[in-house]
Amino acid sequence: MDTRDLATLLLLAFCGYLAYRLIRWLWPIYEQRKELTTFEMLDRAIMSPMEEQQRQATKYGSRSRTLTIHLVNLGLLLAWMYYAPASKLVFWSLFFYQGIGFFVLNRAGVPTASDLTGLNMNDRLWLRLFHAWLWPAYLMHKFLQK
Repeated sequence: MDTRDLATLLLLAFCGYLAYRLIRWLWPIYEQRKELTTFEMLDRAIMSPMEEQQRQATKYGSRSRTLTIHLVNLGLLLAWMYYAPASKLVFWSLFFYQGIGFFVLNRAGVPTASDLTGLNMNDRLWLRLFHAWLWPAYLMHKFLQK
């Protein structure tokens, strides 16, 4: 394959991605076109990205909780990826730690169904991963309550 062909394929893929994003952004507004005037459609098109950013920032309840979940998961996963190649013991021990966390918290019902309402599969997995890192704290909390 020539470099010119590769550049053409990359340009085609980039244009396809931009078209997808544009249609995904404008489609809900297009669906409501019968009820809106032209200026209302323009106003919705301008406000739509800001509303989506607000929804993404508060998808786990509040901005601080969402930020905490993202930072903890990202930091621990990056640390795991950094230290895991050095030792198979580190990789497998943290893998089993996560597995135990998923099992224990699934039995305990954490996170609750109301916490998972409105989240897509990736966000649900991300939230469960956050809780699985902290499973010893949940067990300690349960034992101290009794």
